[in-house]
Order: sequence, then C-alpha cells, then structure tokens
Amino acid sequence: MDTSILAGLLNNAALLLAMCLVYDTLSLNYWTTRPKVQGALTGAILGVIGVAVMMNPLYWYPGIIFDTRSVLLSMAGLFFGAVPALVAMGMTAAYRLHLGGS
Repeated sequence: MDTSILAGLLNNAALLLAMCLVYDTLSLNYWTTRPKVQGALTGAILGVIGVAVMMNPLYWYPGIIFDTRSVLLSMAGLFFGAVPALVAMGMTAAYRLHLGGS
C-alpha cells in the first residue's frame, strides 16, 4: 500500500475521532426539554464534522476521492435520529455543491 494512501486514511480517521471527542465534550444534555432544538443543534455539529472531514479527503486516482462522510452520515442517522441526520446531510450537500460537484 502506498504510504500517502495510508497517511491520508489515518489523517481522516484521526480528524473524525477528534471531532467526535469535541462533540462528546460539548454534550447537549441541558436541552432535553426541547428535543427539536437539540436535534437541530446535534445535526449542525455533525454537519460541521462532516464538512471538516470533506476538507481532508484521500485522493486515490484522478476523480476518485475518499472521505468518511458517508460513514458519518450513516452513523448519525442510526444513533442520533432523522432530524440530526437530515440537517447534517443538508450541510454536507451544500458544501459539496459549493465545491462544484453534483
């Protein structure tokens, strides 16, 4: 395996874990009386994590880019629910459109 590919994968995994640690540190437990607000804020935090992951992709071949965005969004829907996952998907999709992709 090429060392640049391994370095890129480790960079991406480290960034994802660091952002999850920040999320866990800034836990939103005090919003339990407002579940919609908590869902929107959780989605915004996950969206920021997704955009940060997208800023540090792994370029394999020209036109083929790997990042852990799909894993992050899948886990967001599984563990946090529909509203945070939709907010995070909207943020990452908007950033992807901003980059010029479909």
